[in-house]
Amino acid sequence: METKEANSYNASKSNKIVLACSGGSDLGELSDRVARKFRNNGVYTMKCLAMVAADNKALIESLKSSETLVIDGCPVDCGQKIMEEAWLTNYQYVRLTDLGLVKGQTPVTDETIDKVYKYIIDGSEIETVEQTWPVKQSCCSEEDCDMFDFMSQHVGLNVLHPGGIPATHVLINLLAPGKNMKVLDIGCGKGHTSVYLAKKFGCQVVGIDILPESIAEAKKYAQKNNVSHLVNFQVADAHNLPFANDKFDMTLSQAVLILTDDKHKVIREASRVLKPGGKSGWLQLSWKGIPTSDFQEKATKEICAKCISNVVTFEMYEEDIKNGGFDRVKTEKFDMQFRGMFGMIRDEGLLNGLKVAWKYLSNSKIRKRMIKLDKFFKTYPEYIGYGIYIGNKE
Repeated sequence: METKEANSYNASKSNKIVLACSGGSDLGELSDRVARKFRNNGVYTMKCLAMVAADNKALIESLKSSETLVIDGCPVDCGQKIMEEAWLTNYQYVRLTDLGLVKGQTPVTDETIDKVYKYIIDGSEIETVEQTWPVKQSCCSEEDCDMFDFMSQHVGLNVLHPGGIPATHVLINLLAPGKNMKVLDIGCGKGHTSVYLAKKFGCQVVGIDILPESIAEAKKYAQKNNVSHLVNFQVADAHNLPFANDKFDMTLSQAVLILTDDKHKVIREASRVLKPGGKSGWLQLSWKGIPTSDFQEKATKEICAKCISNVVTFEMYEEDIKNGGFDRVKTEKFDMQFRGMFGMIRDEGLLNGLKVAWKYLSNSKIRKRMIKLDKFFKTYPEYIGYGIYIGNKE
């Protein structure tokens, strides 16, 4: 079959049509969004590749006389195969992996979209855009390690979000999951909530986290609980979810927004992959009122909670979620209570709870830091709370 290489662009022709693979990977999404950029800029009319596969006679006939651009994500070549089966040969073909882009490692950003777009327009060279996941650094000492790193790496906790397991159950009950629902757990950590959803409700869960070591632990936990057939864990960035639009019935996230660079983009991404009529649940540390600069400084210095600057009020979170693509938001507000040793043992389970208790009793630095954290949260009850936010997508 004769095809054209994507190294030039002829803007003189009319009747231009673009078709794109839109599979669930990052490159599938990138293909779709580059095609939409051509459409939005008035360069091409965008048509559905699936309609060609469905043997839509009118569309296939129009493609025979049009200047057609087909964008494929990877060497599976679904777009090219569909065109072959329709006996169509007159088209320009672009495969993103031929441009040095790597499936599963390419962030779908405006910059990447622009580079691919420009390459198709004028043959401009495109640099390989490869997502590099953060390498876990050795944690600093027990006294001055960031609060979340301290809890995870030194204390050894699996449950790090406010309210612990009881708060997770409230969140899930508000979302009301059902059997075979497709659920995305954003920032799944070591996978405990994902596994709970699979075991308790029979949900089909995808858990994503940016830390490879957390995903490795999550996979082990799923195997241990015999739900590997229902749960899939993968490394991914919440800012650029590697999933197609309208894929999940439900999304949820716990204590993630304050750790992200751009919480607004994370919320928009959760909305994008959610089906119309779906629900998105967020459990987040929240301010009851706007705290003073003195309080924020103490939070940063005294308990080494650097992410504290990303926390906002209940009302601001609610507004952020509405602006992120949800038509209405239900908010549940709670007072923040440091779980203490017995609360942690309850949340972690007997085995890990005993390990945590032993570290507390045998390591004076860990014990001193945990007492300091407990005292801080009890000192500022007028500021510190947490919210559960349920967003509904139209």
